[in-house]
Amino acid sequence: MSTFIEVKNLTKTFNGSDKRFTALNGVSFSIKKGELVLITGKSGCGKSTLLNMLSGIDQPTEGEVMIEQVPIHKFKGSQLAEWRGRNLGIVFQFFQLMPTLTVLENVMLPMEFTNCIAQGQQKSRAIELLEHMNIDALANNFPATISGGEKQRVAIARALANNPNFIIADEPTGNLDSANTASIHQLFNSLSDEGKTIVYVTHEKDTALRYSRKIEMVDGKIINQ
Repeated sequence: MSTFIEVKNLTKTFNGSDKRFTALNGVSFSIKKGELVLITGKSGCGKSTLLNMLSGIDQPTEGEVMIEQVPIHKFKGSQLAEWRGRNLGIVFQFFQLMPTLTVLENVMLPMEFTNCIAQGQQKSRAIELLEHMNIDALANNFPATISGGEKQRVAIARALANNPNFIIADEPTGNLDSANTASIHQLFNSLSDEGKTIVYVTHEKDTALRYSRKIEMVDGKIINQ
C-alpha cells in the first residue's frame, strides 16, 4: 500500500500568559492508504492537537503534514477549506449536528459547500447514505428528536457526504452505550473494508475495531506505534 499520511517532526507550542506549553513535541509517523489507525492516550497527551494538525484546523509551529503528498500545513483560508471539503470527513464525539436542520439537510450540508456532488444529485446521495446507516426513516426528523446512537450515524453519513478518502473520528463513541458503540465500530470496520483511510482517537481499552496499528501518546510524544 502507498503512503497516505506522512507526519514529520511535528511540534505545536502554545503561548500562555506566563509560559509556553508544548502540546506536540517532534511527532513523526506515517499511515498507509486504507489503514485504520487508533490514536490512544490520556487526556492532555496531545491527541486532539494532533487531529487539528491532520485536519488543517490548526497549523504546526514546526514540522510537516503531508496527505497524499499534499502539504496541508501550508494551506490557508479558502485553499484549506476546499481541500478539507473534498478530501476529509470528520466525525465528532458530540455529533455537531445543526439543530435547526433535519437529518437529511444535515447530511446534504457539506455537499452544498463544494462541487463534488452535482446539485441535482445531492438529495439522492444523502438518502443513499442514510439508507446505508439504516436511519433513512429519520430523514425528516430534527436532531433533538433522535437518540445519541442515531445522531452519531447521521454524523457519520454527513462525514461521508462528499465521498472523502480520509476520515478522522474523534472519540465518536464516547457518549454512547455499549450496544450503540458496537454498532458504530461495525460501521467503521465496513468503511475500512471499503478502502477509506481512518484515524480514530479513543480512550477505549477494548474495541471491536479491526485496526491495523495503534499509536500511543504521552505528553505530546509518541511512545509506541
